[in-house]
Amino acid sequence: MAPPLNYTHPLLAVTVNNHTDFITLATHCEKLADTLLECNHIQLQQALSERLTTCLQILRPTLLDPVPDNLISALTVDQPPQQQPEFAPGSEQLCDYALVLSQLITHQALTPEMLPSLRGLLADLVQLFSGQLTAPRWVNTENGVQFIEE
Repeated sequence: MAPPLNYTHPLLAVTVNNHTDFITLATHCEKLADTLLECNHIQLQQALSERLTTCLQILRPTLLDPVPDNLISALTVDQPPQQQPEFAPGSEQLCDYALVLSQLITHQALTPEMLPSLRGLLADLVQLFSGQLTAPRWVNTENGVQFIEE
């Protein structure tokens, strides 16, 4: 029997831990999800998925923490953004997502045919999540830095 193939990817070499800032983690999550969506190698898919899970697990307990002072400038802009991150899949994509989630819940099993839709949903959700976490929160004004109103 041939030994299993080991796939590597630069995203798997990135070190993340509880000290990694949330902007870096969110951006890394987005890259992992996008790469997972395009990946055709089962072992690499598993490794990317595990790394994404780890990053999300590190991020989750910190979501309500105040933004550290050293990251405020990274989230401050001179002009408010014209567009906020949004989740806007088309009707066919939404139906595919709903269908695969319904099937997963109904059958309590994951089939290979479900994986592409689930990876697509995961990528879309992580992109939205990352976009929200890394979106500008403050704007420079004549009166100083002000919170961007939604």
